[in-house]
Amino acid sequence: MLLHLAPSPVTRLHRAIAVRYATGAAAAMTELDDLAGSLGEYHLYHASRAELLRELGHPGPARPGPRTAVPSN
Repeated sequence: MLLHLAPSPVTRLHRAIAVRYATGAAAAMTELDDLAGSLGEYHLYHASRAELLRELGHPGPARPGPRTAVPSN
């Protein structure tokens, strides 16, 4: 419902996280991949992606995620 009322890349990120719990990490990763262009600079995108990569058994590619996810001041 929120995606319908307030469509935005951040709302889609929240939906992808919900999909992780409802359907699994692979489905959530597919949704996150679609957001790379619009949320590539958003720290929570990178943190979410790193968590999904770890869950999917790809800890190597997940390592840069948390460092990328740190917001700059």
